[in-house]
Amino acid sequence: MFIRDAYEKWGLDYVLLGGDSDVLPPRYVINTFYPTNGSTSIPCDLYFACLDGNWNADGDAFFAEPVTATTTGDLADFAEEVYVGRATVSSLSAATTFVNKVMTYENTAAGAGWTNRALFAAEVLFPEDFHIQNYIILDGAKFADEQVVNHIIPCTDMQYTRMYETDLLYPRDAPLTRSALVDTLNNGRYGIVNQIGHGYYFNMSVGDVNFMTTDADNLTNSGHSFVLYALNCASAAFDNSCLLERFVQNPNGGAICSLGSVRAAFPNNANSYQQEFFSELYCTTENRVGRLLALSRLPFIGLTANNYVDRWTFENYTLIGDPTVADLDRVAADRERGRTLVIGHRRPERGVHRDRGRSAGRRRPRLSAENRARIWRGG
Repeated sequence: MFIRDAYEKWGLDYVLLGGDSDVLPPRYVINTFYPTNGSTSIPCDLYFACLDGNWNADGDAFFAEPVTATTTGDLADFAEEVYVGRATVSSLSAATTFVNKVMTYENTAAGAGWTNRALFAAEVLFPEDFHIQNYIILDGAKFADEQVVNHIIPCTDMQYTRMYETDLLYPRDAPLTRSALVDTLNNGRYGIVNQIGHGYYFNMSVGDVNFMTTDADNLTNSGHSFVLYALNCASAAFDNSCLLERFVQNPNGGAICSLGSVRAAFPNNANSYQQEFFSELYCTTENRVGRLLALSRLPFIGLTANNYVDRWTFENYTLIGDPTVADLDRVAADRERGRTLVIGHRRPERGVHRDRGRSAGRRRPRLSAENRARIWRGG
């Protein structure tokens, strides 16, 4: 495989997969963890990052099969040698838009105020009909509050805005509604956006109704693209024209990159990975999104051998965008301290396991330079 050769010969660190799923097909893996007594076909770009082992050791039609009581499974390696993202583009004009957005983002002046702000958009996860039931089993605001208290406040001077569906359990700065979120994203005041709620391929739930692909298409925060991390089901399903890729494809605004799950997400488990991602971003000197995603997985890698929720989360979470994109505020802080940013070499147990059978979504729409340019080009 070309990526393995480049890694061994050139010391490759980052790989941008140059094409949407129609140009550069993903490797599909079959995971039988969910649904119960069934299986899910998952487009898994982690396959291109993990270069040891054998993702189809038994030579059959199914990749990344886990160890079972009766089989040795495949020998898939989930420790990343390189850091991978995907440019979900299918035409020259789309590729031009992608490159222009990255260049505009990277040319943003150090110290720009909007890069030092985070926005949370969190709804009640369970019950899904909270607006009718009016009691709470699990509030997405809990995960946002954990991030603020444990990472943002002790490690940064960042400003943050908490848009929550309710303030029954956690204080909020503003109610979360679709119209309020659209207006807030359009004002271009935030460098990081964290959505916590339900979702599906083409939508994410934001309290009152769904934020749709057309909403992402029509954002107008040009020149102030944000890093989007979504804790929801399936909005990063890049084998469809999914919501998270539409954020990145928008030429007039939206996201510089997006991270999320390609199929169902199990909220307590997914939050453990999300907290690791932001802990690394806010509380260390690491700032490049591809490596941050890899580091967020690392504490849980020992839990992936068996067919359980951590293996599912490893296979599902993906990066849509350039893996070398760096959080601008962290870069500016490092420049001010006179540090040289060194992107580390190669490779590099806590997990919450109560999530089976309850996932964050499948809520259908409610209608009312060096190494950075070593790119594997598909097609």
